[in-house]
Amino acid sequence: MITANADQIECSWKGTGEPVVLTLFEPDGEAVTLPLEPKQALTLAKQLSQCGVILVTNRQNILKGFGPAAVNARKSHCVHGHKFSFGNMRINRGKRHCRLCEAAASARYRTGKAK
Repeated sequence: MITANADQIECSWKGTGEPVVLTLFEPDGEAVTLPLEPKQALTLAKQLSQCGVILVTNRQNILKGFGPAAVNARKSHCVHGHKFSFGNMRINRGKRHCRLCEAAASARYRTGKAK
């Protein structure tokens, strides 16, 4: 049985089949790293849930945060209020672009009314 507070535990997991790396922080700040196999992680997850710790993938952990990747992933509409949907957006170099806004900008440019 592992006994620890939630603020003393850090866990990283890259995905299915990858080893889980569990880091326990001692009260003096020293870290103890334990590599685990996925089967061990399932047992560990049950024990950690009692401490309030949930095992998540690196992607899930990032998307819960407030960094640029997480903020942009949560956006469902463009700056002009158009919904990002499969037919209404294009992806260029990893960024989402609204087709309606691009069409409006192109029309303004063609008529000489560019802002």
